[in-house]
Amino acid sequence: MELEYPYQIVTFFNKEPEQNESVYYGTHGWYPQMALKRRFKLNGTTEEQFIEELKSFFVKTNVIKIHTGELIKPERMPVHVIHINNQDEIKKLHEKILNKFGSSMTSRYPDREGKDYYPHVTAEYNGKFVIPVYECTNKTFDLNNVWLLKDVEDENSLAFVKIR
Repeated sequence: MELEYPYQIVTFFNKEPEQNESVYYGTHGWYPQMALKRRFKLNGTTEEQFIEELKSFFVKTNVIKIHTGELIKPERMPVHVIHINNQDEIKKLHEKILNKFGSSMTSRYPDREGKDYYPHVTAEYNGKFVIPVYECTNKTFDLNNVWLLKDVEDENSLAFVKIR
């Protein structure tokens, strides 16, 4: 099954999945994560080329700290999320990704990109809390892992390739 916007670029908190493991509803449940680039499809490049370029980009990108805050329910979102306190720093990384790869990606949610990008950790989905909130609130994490996720059969994304 070919899904229209199969990719995401994310970093995981606390633990990482194995390659090709489901990151939402698999054996280990929902992995706490923050999207650096939300759902997109590729254009004008192959998956292999894109992965190599992502790896090259992140080799040259410094590891930054992610400072999580409280569990909140933003007005513009239908779910509870964990706020990221250092928004500006994460937004700068998001902008760098867009500037470098924007011509190779078509976003499913272009209205949530650029200045409208809101870094967060989804804590609730379909009316249920899906992560251990207490393990992710008011903590500091290193952005030391970056993964390309891919939807294969449905939107229960797989940890497709570890980029960093």
